[in-house]
Amino acid sequence: ALKRKYRKLYEQLQAKGIAFLRPEIQDANPAALQVFQQTLGDILDAIEDCAGPDRYIPLFLIDEFTYVYSNIMQPQPGTTINGDFMKFWKGFLEGFPVCAIVVGMDSMPAFMEAFPNEFACMKAYHVSFLKEKYARDMADLPIRLPDGSSRYAGEAGEAALDYICELTAGSAYLEAICCKALVDYLNDHCTTYVTRTVIDNLLQERLLSDARPILNQTKFDPQINDPGKFGQAEQLAVVQDNRALLSWMASCSDTRHELVAEQLEGLVLSQPEPEYRRQVLARLVDRDVVTKRAERYYKIKIDLMRRWLLREKGEEFI
Repeated sequence: ALKRKYRKLYEQLQAKGIAFLRPEIQDANPAALQVFQQTLGDILDAIEDCAGPDRYIPLFLIDEFTYVYSNIMQPQPGTTINGDFMKFWKGFLEGFPVCAIVVGMDSMPAFMEAFPNEFACMKAYHVSFLKEKYARDMADLPIRLPDGSSRYAGEAGEAALDYICELTAGSAYLEAICCKALVDYLNDHCTTYVTRTVIDNLLQERLLSDARPILNQTKFDPQINDPGKFGQAEQLAVVQDNRALLSWMASCSDTRHELVAEQLEGLVLSQPEPEYRRQVLARLVDRDVVTKRAERYYKIKIDLMRRWLLREKGEEFI
C-alpha cells in the first residue's frame, strides 16, 4: 500500500534502509516478534525524519479477528495463540504510535467480555445490515440503463426494488448473490425492466428451484452457525437447534411471518428444558437473525431465509 499510494514516503523509507520482511514476521515465534518490533520501530523512526510537516501513523487493518478468540478458547494443532496474545495486543497498541481497526464476527462481544482489560484501549462499533437507502442503491445503481434511468421503472419497478430489500433485509452478502442471479436472468430472457413478477420467477426458477437452487445452507451459514460456540459437539448442537427453531418459526408464523414465544412450546431441541429454548431464541435475537417486536412477537429477519427453510421442508415458499 505504501508503494502504491505513498510512493515518495516509500522511497524515503527505502533510502533509510527500511526492509519489509513479510515472510519472517508472519511466523509466530519469539524471533519473528523481535523482527516485527524492530521493523516497526525502524519505520516509526524513519517516518519522523522524512515526514516533514505531515504526521504519518501506521494503521493496522485486521479482518476475522475473532479467530484469535476461537483459537484461545479451542486451541488448534500447530497454533501457538493463547490468552497471552491479548496482553501483547494491548501492549502493542499502547506502546507504539499506531492505530488498528479489527473486524470480527458476532462472537466479538463475548471476546471483549472475556478480555475487558485488553480491549479497554479500543472502541466497539456494531456493524449490521445495510440501511434501506444503501440496499436500494446496491440493487439499482450498478444496472442502470445507458441513459442513467432505472431498470426498476414506474410503480411496478418501485415495488420490485422494495421486494429485493424485503427479501434480503439489507444483507449485503445475500443481496449481491440475488442481484448477480437477477442480471443473469435478465440477460438470458432478454428482459430490460425488473418487476415483482420477474423476481418471483427468479425465486422459483433459480434462487430456490427444486433442481439446483443457488441458495443453499452454505449461503445461510452466518445465520445458522454461531461463532461464539466452541468445541465440535457444541457447534453441531447449536447448528441443529438454530435450524430447528428457525424452521419451526417459518412454518408456524402468521401472515405477517411472525409468531409469539408460546408457539415454540412444542419444539424439541437438544436440551428439553424451556429455559434452554428461550436462550437459543434470545441468542438469535442478539445476533440479528431474528427480530423481536412488542416483547412477544418474533420474526426471521431475512425473508429469503424463511422461504428457503420452507422449501427445505417441502412447503410453499412464496
